[in-house]
Amino acid sequence: MKDKISGLVEKTNLLEVRERVIICVAVLVVLVGAFDQFWMSPYSAQISELKEEYRGLHRANQDNSNRLLILDTQISIDPNEKVNTQIRLAQRDEKKLDKVLLMSSAGLISPERMLPVLSEILGNESGLRLISMTNVASEPVESGDKSMKLALFKHGLELNFIGSFNNVKKYIKKLEMINEKIYLDEVNYQLTNYPLGELKLKVHTLSVYEALING
Repeated sequence: MKDKISGLVEKTNLLEVRERVIICVAVLVVLVGAFDQFWMSPYSAQISELKEEYRGLHRANQDNSNRLLILDTQISIDPNEKVNTQIRLAQRDEKKLDKVLLMSSAGLISPERMLPVLSEILGNESGLRLISMTNVASEPVESGDKSMKLALFKHGLELNFIGSFNNVKKYIKKLEMINEKIYLDEVNYQLTNYPLGELKLKVHTLSVYEALING
C-alpha cells in the first residue's frame, strides 16, 4: 500500500502544474460529493421537515389569533344593546311628545268637555237655536318630524244654528273668551230670512287619545 502511494506521489510530481490543479479540483469535487451524500443529505431532509413543521405551526397560530379576535369582538358586544336602543328611542319619543303637548295642547279644551261647553254657551244665548250637530271622526295630526312615532289626534264638531247676526257675534265672542281654548275652523253665516240666518260652525281640539267625542 505504501508503495502504491509513493508511486502516485512520484507520478504526480511528474505532472505539469495545470494537470496537478485539475487533479486537485477533481479530488475536491469527489470529497464534497461524498460529504454531501453521507453527511449533509440526512440533515437536509430534517431541515425541510422542520421548515414545513414551522410553517404549519405558524398557520395554526394565525388561525388561533383570528379566533381570539372574533371572540373578543363578540364579548365586547352588549347583548342588551338592541333593548337599550329601543328604550332610548321610546324615551326620546316621550320627550318629544311632552314638548308637543306643552306647546300645542296647553290650555286646550278636552274632547269630552267640548260639547258641554258649547251647549252651555248656547243655553245662555237664547237668540240661537241648534238645528244639527255632527261629530267628526278623529284624525291624526301630521308632524313635520318623521322620526316621531307618537301622534296627536284632532277631534272636531260641526254645528248649524239659526239666529240673528247679532246673536251669532255674541256667541262667537263668548267662545273666544272661555278659559279653555277651542280652534275655530270655519264660521260661515248666511242670511236666510231677515233678520234670521244660518250659522255653520266647525271647531276642533287636540288630544293624545283617538276616542271620539261623546255627545
